[in-house]
Amino acid sequence: MSTFRLRTPDRTLDLGEFDNAQEALEHAVTLQPDARPVNGDLEVLVGEEWHSVATEGDIS
Repeated sequence: MSTFRLRTPDRTLDLGEFDNAQEALEHAVTLQPDARPVNGDLEVLVGEEWHSVATEGDIS
C-alpha cells in the first residue's frame, strides 16, 4: 500500500493508504461537500519524498 495526499491551492488533504491512485481519488471525491477538493494534484509518498501522480480528467 502507498500513502497518498491531494494538494489543492488552499490546503493539503492527507488521503491515507491505498493500493493504487484510483482508490485514493475515489476516496477524495467521497469527502463531505465542504471538504471535497475542486482541483488539485495527487501525490504519493515514496520513501521520504512526495511525487506527483499523473491523472486525467476532472475529479469533482
